[in-house]
Amino acid sequence: MAFLPPPLSAPTDRSSHHNALLHPRLPTAPHLPSRRRFLNPIARAAPTNEPSHALSAPVPRSSRRVKRRQRQSSPSPSPFFQPDAAKSSTTPIQPSQKERKYEKRRVIRATFERARLEERNGNVPIARALYRDCLALDRGDAHSWLALARLEARVGGVNLRVGSDAKEITEKQSHAEGAKEAKRLFEEGLRECPDSVHLLQAWAVLEHRCGDRDAARRLFRRGAELEPGNPYVCHAWALLEQREGNTEQARELFKKTLQVGAHPEVCGAWAVLEAREGNMQHARLLFEKGLKNCRSSEGSSASNLWRNWAEMEERIGDLPRARELLSKAITSQPHFTESYVALAKLEARRSCTTRALELIATAAGLSAKPPPAVFNAWAQIEWAYRGKVDEARSILQRGHMMHPKDPALLQSLGILEDKCGKTEVARKLFYKSVCVKPAGPAFVAWALLEDREGNYEEANRLFEECLTIDPLHGAAYNAYGMMEARRGNLDKARSVYGRGLKACASSSVWHGYGQLELKLGGDPARARELFRKGTEKTRGDTSFIWHSWGMLELTEKRVIEARQLFKNALKRYPRNSRVLVGAALAEAASCPQYIADKNSARDFFKRAVAADPTHAHAWQAWGVFELRSGREDAARALFRRGLRLCPSHGALWQAWGVLEAAKGDFGKARKLFTKGTETSPAHVHLFQAWACMEVRAGNIKRARELLDRALEFDVYHGPVWNAYGLLEARHGTVASARQAFVTGIRRAPGHAPLYRTFGQTEARAGNYKKARELFRKGLTVDPRHAPLYHALAKFEAMFGDVTALAELKVQAELYFGSEAEADRALQNGEERNIPHRGVSEGEEEEYGSVPNPMELALEGEAFDV
Repeated sequence: MAFLPPPLSAPTDRSSHHNALLHPRLPTAPHLPSRRRFLNPIARAAPTNEPSHALSAPVPRSSRRVKRRQRQSSPSPSPFFQPDAAKSSTTPIQPSQKERKYEKRRVIRATFERARLEERNGNVPIARALYRDCLALDRGDAHSWLALARLEARVGGVNLRVGSDAKEITEKQSHAEGAKEAKRLFEEGLRECPDSVHLLQAWAVLEHRCGDRDAARRLFRRGAELEPGNPYVCHAWALLEQREGNTEQARELFKKTLQVGAHPEVCGAWAVLEAREGNMQHARLLFEKGLKNCRSSEGSSASNLWRNWAEMEERIGDLPRARELLSKAITSQPHFTESYVALAKLEARRSCTTRALELIATAAGLSAKPPPAVFNAWAQIEWAYRGKVDEARSILQRGHMMHPKDPALLQSLGILEDKCGKTEVARKLFYKSVCVKPAGPAFVAWALLEDREGNYEEANRLFEECLTIDPLHGAAYNAYGMMEARRGNLDKARSVYGRGLKACASSSVWHGYGQLELKLGGDPARARELFRKGTEKTRGDTSFIWHSWGMLELTEKRVIEARQLFKNALKRYPRNSRVLVGAALAEAASCPQYIADKNSARDFFKRAVAADPTHAHAWQAWGVFELRSGREDAARALFRRGLRLCPSHGALWQAWGVLEAAKGDFGKARKLFTKGTETSPAHVHLFQAWACMEVRAGNIKRARELLDRALEFDVYHGPVWNAYGLLEARHGTVASARQAFVTGIRRAPGHAPLYRTFGQTEARAGNYKKARELFRKGLTVDPRHAPLYHALAKFEAMFGDVTALAELKVQAELYFGSEAEADRALQNGEERNIPHRGVSEGEEEEYGSVPNPMELALEGEAFDV
């Protein structure tokens, strides 16, 4: 009988354990004797003629040398041949059937562990071969069928061309082929193991991810028939129904499972469902039940429950409770890095970066080789919250050295390099990431890079590959749809969003589709309907949809409807600071049938900052509200208090600095901007506002330096390029202004104000044909950008082109919905729906108004906070 050489042992790593729902583990094998003892089973029981005390008596050194020479001179017998006590001849001794079975299971288990290790290290061909070796030894090994099928489903890719060198092409199996092979393996595995519930559950999950929900239900049903109340099957099936909006059916599945046994993961999933339905007390009871039924407080199940509970409390605005829960998770499981990372991210989101870095440092010190998530979170804090790009790059590179095959680290490095303008470096990093593990976020980031570079076919192909890999990835539909909308393909954009809704991707798709109809479709009624349907989904957080819907009603002057919407939102999210701020703005609004209630607005602002004292935007919005109510001192006090609690929030420093600059106190404003850029060095709008102030003060050189610093942090920031072009057009040369505008359009092709200001610059230089081309191009990019209509109308009126003006008015009526709104856009460059354009915070004033802050600064005028 031939035996395989002893396999390499696979080190165990607590942080690499998979979720039990998706990765069931092998049962623990019985303890086996060592190889030498196993191969000589008779020797252990052979009688001996020596007295028992001789076994432990010391042997003289000379006798040992004689025996050693005798062994060296005689041939070595086979391990299965031992000398008999009564005969001089040898007799072959075979291991028993039970011992052969044990040895076979030992070899299979060791080979399986080696395969898992190779898979974690990114060595897919070796892992695949090892899994197949396991199946060659035992066709009935369900765990090996499961692992091999998941591997094939995961390693799909796309045929890609990377770099400028045409030879640099790598062909990879498409994800569709990978999924097809995985399904074949599941089918074959179930023929060999017809009673494997785990194979049925995993196959159903794959079908769900591939968009075939009916096939997934059939497989879940088969699993439930084999083993009623199986927690893995019921859990995954309930999540499918929850995503489909079948809340009651999901509840029934959760309830049926808990009747069999209080499984912690099922308790947690049911709690999340109830929380998103607004049943917070029931959700808390379910979390408590799950924690009580964890087999050990040291397990990953308890850690996941603590974190999910904390996430729920943070979402509804109870920050102290969220911190308390994460702190309990750390106390009970001090060796789990996930809890430290979750608390660090929470602190960073609330501008407590010092505390966040302390937690990350503690997590990194738990192991000589911290997990990739620690490096990712650490780099994000350094880059996004502290503006230290080089430090973030260094952290990610250190993580990559420790985990060279981790796709998330490669993706983060790619995003960072892309933001810094290193396109080729970023492209290669994204390529490496999807080669290791094709994942939706990496494909989306890569596709957006290609879109900015003008490689539209490649961007389309990457988005399609992303949706093939993960048809439930909501961010992909949003990015893909908005890319098509920016190109003027409104019908194609609607088709993309329609695919996302059909796939039940996530509530964010409803929000994105609603914003599309509002921004480019000019159909508030359709947007309203999409927002309404989005709020009915419970698979994810919908507070942002409630907020956007309420703000839509405010811009439509439907104040009473807006107040009622925010009231309904607060039933589900009673302590959500963002929703409370929206309610405050609704109370502050007025219309012919309704008078603003400023006292009620202040009450909502107070509730918002009480629910989340570190919600900087709430302090900022309250301060701006008081400023526009004529209470400057109250606004300053609110800005000051907000900055004490959120010292690294750039928008607060910006609002206070702009206030002082508007009042002519440049010295105080300069001090505020300086402190702001020190504590929030990555806040680009802060540098831009400071540059505008320096222009008003006559410090043109300093203004250029500030704009350069802003572009170091975000080279794709359209408003900064727009401000730079305007500055050069007035205080530089036409050539330098033209260069700034051209670079800005190349970096941010979807930023419509760039086309307007560039066109006006060319018109002043006498290049009328070029100016008209730029205005028209801008309206193609954003056909609802009112200042562009105004600029083009003035331009055509200058030449007396009545036909062009009539055509422009028809286009404006098409996109703005009425003749009155079209006249507002053509005559004043104004529109009512500015807050819903989807631009980033702080950008709305420049984006939707004419003139913008830099134009006002160049004219020596103050601009509004």
